[in-house]
Amino acid sequence: MDQINTLVTNLFSATLEELQELSVTPSDMKSGELRTLLENANHLRRAALPGIPDCLLSAYRFRLQEIFDNIFANS
Repeated sequence: MDQINTLVTNLFSATLEELQELSVTPSDMKSGELRTLLENANHLRRAALPGIPDCLLSAYRFRLQEIFDNIFANS
């Protein structure tokens, strides 16, 4: 189900990109949320996740999760 959801989301994103309507709205997030995104992408639990220092990030959470998912899936 997760894979189907990801495929549909990617298809939707690609369609929006083609229409040049894809908006990216970064927001502030704590670095602890970054660890959560990495843990979500680490489905097989094979990666040793590094410690992440406390800081404030400006990122688009949804796209960042997609990036991490792709990195883990392709590695």
